[in-house]
Amino acid sequence: MPRAHRIIVENGHYHVYNRANNHRSINLIDQSFDIFISLLKQIKEQFKLDIYAYCLMTNHYHIQLKTNKANIDKAMNYFGIHYARYINKITNSSGPVFTGRYQARFISDESYLLQVLRYIHLNPEEAGLCEHFARHRWSSMQDYINADSTIVNIDEMLNRFISFDDFINFHEKGNSKLLQHFYKRKHVPSIIDDSTIVTYNLDTSRA
Repeated sequence: MPRAHRIIVENGHYHVYNRANNHRSINLIDQSFDIFISLLKQIKEQFKLDIYAYCLMTNHYHIQLKTNKANIDKAMNYFGIHYARYINKITNSSGPVFTGRYQARFISDESYLLQVLRYIHLNPEEAGLCEHFARHRWSSMQDYINADSTIVNIDEMLNRFISFDDFINFHEKGNSKLLQHFYKRKHVPSIIDDSTIVTYNLDTSRA
């Protein structure tokens, strides 16, 4: 199966994620949260990114961001190389840390920005890492709750709601079934919009 086409544009919204190599005994939360946050700060500043959400799970991570320049590849390659180098150092090992190159979904329809944000924040609850998404310490939900962050542009998303309670209620409604099905597919399309979320999902013969 050929690699998904990488879409690299200025002012592009992306959902980026990657999974640890399942042959390696790595718990990303316990072993790397500090460097994960440090690297987010570095790529935010060095590559002029706006970061809207992140979540570190035991074996994978999620980041929602916006580029101001057409440099998503440079930013995430920098992130991946330094992240893997750190993990190999502290685990005294070598070789691939992640299963492959990072995955990037280009959010071409802004109506899905909040849905992707919610998907990222609900990930730990749905995986059983916490009873409620707001209790997961290793996600940007803590930045939103504390209303203070040097990493996340919280105002960009919060300003889309009447109040913070509305923001929380939006999360508590749960993910869209169509979006969940989209991410569960074996080969996830590169673009998030109605043509891939709605039309693509309705084509059950390809599921």
